[in-house]
Amino acid sequence: MLKDGDELKHDLSLTSDASPTESDVIHPSELTEPPATSEAPLPKNAFSVLLSSSKDLSKKRPLPPSSSTDPPDPTKRTHPPNWRGCLLPYLTFPHIYPPTTVLRHTPSFVTIFDAFPKATIHLLLLPRDPTVNTLHPILALNTHPSLLSSSKSEVQILTPLVQKELRRRFGHLSKTQIAHTSSPDTVPERIYPLKIGIHAHPSLTHLHIHIITPDMSSPSLKHNKHYNSFTTPFFIPLEDFPMAEDDYRRKHPGRDEESGEVYLKGDMRCWRCGRNFGNKFKALKEHLEKEKEEWLAE
Repeated sequence: MLKDGDELKHDLSLTSDASPTESDVIHPSELTEPPATSEAPLPKNAFSVLLSSSKDLSKKRPLPPSSSTDPPDPTKRTHPPNWRGCLLPYLTFPHIYPPTTVLRHTPSFVTIFDAFPKATIHLLLLPRDPTVNTLHPILALNTHPSLLSSSKSEVQILTPLVQKELRRRFGHLSKTQIAHTSSPDTVPERIYPLKIGIHAHPSLTHLHIHIITPDMSSPSLKHNKHYNSFTTPFFIPLEDFPMAEDDYRRKHPGRDEESGEVYLKGDMRCWRCGRNFGNKFKALKEHLEKEKEEWLAE
């Protein structure tokens, strides 16, 4: 994404093989920046209003407390001793967080912004049912039809919000959207592709479904595993559930080749053109910025 001709900066993102400093903890994302060039500010939609962030909020990113029995203090920056359980406070006390941290919450789901976004937009959808949300996601989504159905229904609510925000911020760069603006009755709006799914071996305890743009453009994309966790079969689309009984991905993943570790350590290929960058991460990062500009211009 572009901001006054410069690359929009993100501080944080999610990793499938995270360390405590690069885990899936959440903070306000910069999803409401104005378009790169515009004579007048575009009107904000509901998504934009919810996501309006302040400079102070960006400096005070609420991280989970060490206990879930009492509401956390959103202004204190503390890591829980068990960082793998860092999503629990958002599941338990979503109402205390600002809309720049928790986008939406219902009795069944909480949607939050990934603290370390790996792309222009990166959300996490968290099921709240404690009887299923600590199961391995492959097991949970294959064996609990109601969870799968409700998750897909919630995604259908979130997707239009993300689409509107992308069009608000980048529509002026898109040939398709510009044509729609000129001829709304004959040219459909730009529909941006989204990747929605889970990691074969998630790093955090609580089930979380990624909703992420495919551009993979973020300062938080820092190494091969970050990239490959979203661009190889290590990432399993939600639409692939329920899996067939003989689907090899049903095997409960460990850290062997069958589980997906081979994907994380493999060659990196551009998500858009397919070019193989091997293990040349810096070259890939530079290439991704060019691909993003072309993708936004479609």
